[in-house]
Amino acid sequence: MGASFNAISYQGTRDQVLKKWNSDVEDTQYECGHGGNYTGSISELGKGFNDTGKTFKSREEAEEYIEEHHQKWDGAMAVRYLKKGGLAKSSASKQARLQSSLDKAIGNKESLKRKVVSDLRNAKSKLIGCRNSGCQSKINRNFITVDGKCPLCHQSLLSPTAQNRLAVADNKVVKAQRDLRNYKPTESKSAKTTMWLIGGWCSE
Repeated sequence: MGASFNAISYQGTRDQVLKKWNSDVEDTQYECGHGGNYTGSISELGKGFNDTGKTFKSREEAEEYIEEHHQKWDGAMAVRYLKKGGLAKSSASKQARLQSSLDKAIGNKESLKRKVVSDLRNAKSKLIGCRNSGCQSKINRNFITVDGKCPLCHQSLLSPTAQNRLAVADNKVVKAQRDLRNYKPTESKSAKTTMWLIGGWCSE
């Protein structure tokens, strides 16, 4: 049995990179089969990685290190390397703030949605009337859908106040998405971006 070397570059925080790597492994497992099938793909490395904490001056040096130190059958190995060019520091900071604002807006919207639906389901009366004039069913609260809709006509059972609160939260998400999409960061030729390189020898 032989082995193929595979390595993928990522940019982001450790948590972001771990999430991306695990997603790529899942996709590869779906296409090629799970580890142990000798696919020669990253599915053999599995989810997660061993972060060596090492940083190299180039991708070539980073790749060479993994090639020399990774053992077949081990999990993925992760190192960092510096890539020339990238965003100016001020632009990178602002872009990170915009992304953080978007993540927060999405989180707040989802939390609010769970709360208003939970309040709807846990009200004292066992039944709730559908406001849709074409339905007007009496619904057992246990059968309310996860998004607070009537299971028969699929119209919202939430109060107008709750719907307005969700609309405000949704507008904040849309605004945050627009602000991030429209931001034009400044590139810096002298900047260096820290990249991740994850991979290893994959049995085949």
